[in-house]
Amino acid sequence: SISFSLSTVVLNQLDAFIDQDKVVFKLKELGEATFRVMATDQQGSSTVLEIPIVVLDNESIEKPTSTELEELMSVKVYPNPARDIIDVECPTLVSGIENIKLTLLTLEGKVQMTEIINNGKTSIDVSSLPQGIYILTLENNAQTTIKKVIIN
Repeated sequence: SISFSLSTVVLNQLDAFIDQDKVVFKLKELGEATFRVMATDQQGSSTVLEIPIVVLDNESIEKPTSTELEELMSVKVYPNPARDIIDVECPTLVSGIENIKLTLLTLEGKVQMTEIINNGKTSIDVSSLPQGIYILTLENNAQTTIKKVIIN
């Protein structure tokens, strides 16, 4: 069986109810909090678990579709093929991350340019590069993305 009790301080911060076999908590305010759970067995022994949480919004969260997730994760490089300028937009999910390293390489692996992207978007001047196929890499702590770029 499931049961719970809440202090009056906690009651001002959240709504709690039992839904089938689980306790559901809905936080009323945004911000940081610590979720503390104490479980007591029939012999009276108890364990306390503390979980730090950050409430960014109190709207319902829905799982994105695979198409939406792909859109959030995709790096946009345009125009491709390019002549003078290539615009690069980093994924929505990582655009808040600073220090994304952009590298443009020849097919032989020779580095043509390196740049650090801090705002999720940049334009690179490729007008001085010879025509051909190049490899563009974007790296951060979490992932590396590789794109083929054609310069006419």
